[in-house]
Amino acid sequence: MSAVDWGRLEGELTEEIVSAVREVTTRSAGSAVYGAALTDVHARDMLFLWPAIRVATGVPDCAVADRGWDVDSWPVQVDWSGRGDKWAETLTASVGLGDYVWDSVTARFRESLVSASRRATRVLIRSGAVNEAFAVVVHDPDDPVAAMKNSLTVEQLATLFPELYRLAEIEDQLSRLSEPEQVEQLVEILVHADSREQHHLAHRLLVAAGSTAVSRVVAALGLLPSEAAASGGIDRVLDVLLAIGEVDDQAAERIVAFAEIPTTTAEVRARTVSVLSAGGQTCRAMNLLADLPDNLAGRAVSAPYVDGERRCRLDYAPIREVLAMRPELDEVMAAELTSDRIQDIRHEDLRTAADALDSPSRFIRRHASIVLLSSHL
Repeated sequence: MSAVDWGRLEGELTEEIVSAVREVTTRSAGSAVYGAALTDVHARDMLFLWPAIRVATGVPDCAVADRGWDVDSWPVQVDWSGRGDKWAETLTASVGLGDYVWDSVTARFRESLVSASRRATRVLIRSGAVNEAFAVVVHDPDDPVAAMKNSLTVEQLATLFPELYRLAEIEDQLSRLSEPEQVEQLVEILVHADSREQHHLAHRLLVAAGSTAVSRVVAALGLLPSEAAASGGIDRVLDVLLAIGEVDDQAAERIVAFAEIPTTTAEVRARTVSVLSAGGQTCRAMNLLADLPDNLAGRAVSAPYVDGERRCRLDYAPIREVLAMRPELDEVMAAELTSDRIQDIRHEDLRTAADALDSPSRFIRRHASIVLLSSHL
């Protein structure tokens, strides 16, 4: 099989977008078309699916303009001609051929979606089918803000979505700082900014920084006032640490010290157990479990396996250690498992999951089964 013809792929995708928008403008009875989006983007679980096209008519919803269009609420979806399914098959089959490794094909596919969206926008505006404010965007559930920003020119971004434009400016300013300065600024944004999108930006970039950001993020726990729990500051800090999945001994000691402060709630202490467990600090995590009720303890132990991102490899050893101490948690954790809460897996996790199918733990068996089923094997 030959390599993917990316130029042809982008050309046919552009044609499909243009055709879909023109079809909607023809039947929209005078209601202006203000945007289109490639939705349901799927490039994970070792499988590519072709995106759908949604088209928006009428007046843009200004209530969500600072966060990007609410694409999921657009009712008009246009079906592909059938070429898309063939491209999805080609992309999926190309992985493993020569230099076509999964990450490189995924990255190139996402670039092609953005490129086709921009090309379709230019074609439609130049043809007069839509007005100058029209834009085609990529709606990627894995990173919706970044995908939307990448789909637009700087001028479009500033006009349509001023908050997203502000985020782009912040990223540009951060790029001029040293890595320690970037981390410092990102922690400040994470804890003190009022904007939800700025919180998301700080989370994404701190997680990308990985272990180099851990000590500074952990230090923020000791500086947060007690009311930060109500405002979400503590939760946001713990979410970053959970997603990074690396906690050294010094950081672990500071997390434990924070958890043992008398004013720390049981809910927050449970979150610290999740962070410690995800970071490989199982013994310290188990020391904090003793006073937690079953529901909070089960949620805390299972969180690294079901919530948010996971950067480390799949490893059931921490679960086995916890269940040796508190076997009653097995049923509690297993009852909460659902297929839509399992994180994306890596190919090296498949053997671990397969070997766990005969585990005496119901949670481990069920989790491993869902992992294997979600990989489409």
